[in-house]
Amino acid sequence: MITIDIIKKELEATIFDYETKVAMWEGVKRVCKKGGGDFTVLSKNFDGAKINRVEYSLRSRDYEIRVDRYIPHLGSFHDYISITPQATAETDPSRVIHESYLTPYYIMTPDEITNAIQNRISVLKKNIEELKKQLEVSEAVFSKFTNAIDTAMIELKKEAGDNTSLYFKAKKYLEGVY
Repeated sequence: MITIDIIKKELEATIFDYETKVAMWEGVKRVCKKGGGDFTVLSKNFDGAKINRVEYSLRSRDYEIRVDRYIPHLGSFHDYISITPQATAETDPSRVIHESYLTPYYIMTPDEITNAIQNRISVLKKNIEELKKQLEVSEAVFSKFTNAIDTAMIELKKEAGDNTSLYFKAKKYLEGVY
């Protein structure tokens, strides 16, 4: 049976997960050479994140930037951003990678990766705010929901009778959910 406490715990856990991911991404720092240029090895341009080849991908060069954190008694948290998006008409043709039958793609530059990280942080923060609003109204909305179901079951019992298969099917269905 789903209760308001279960719903609240799930919302709080998701908020904590997103806040942890925001903190991990905010901990990623862009690193440059002494002269201000980018390193030729892409992974050297970022401190606090790893650039990995995606293990199970059809493309031979499919990469992601990934952040990981282990919190004792809570477990591991991770998040990633693909850094090999699909090429579009605006993509510089010299950057496009063609592989037989697959859609052409390219590998992001360090500046593009930095922008993608900032976009990910803003999306996560927006989701956190939305979840906090849901948490605030959850009790009132859940109370209205349960009252509406109780009212509907009373009406069904009155209209169809409490010995009908319709009433018992509705009651049985709600037992697993409500």
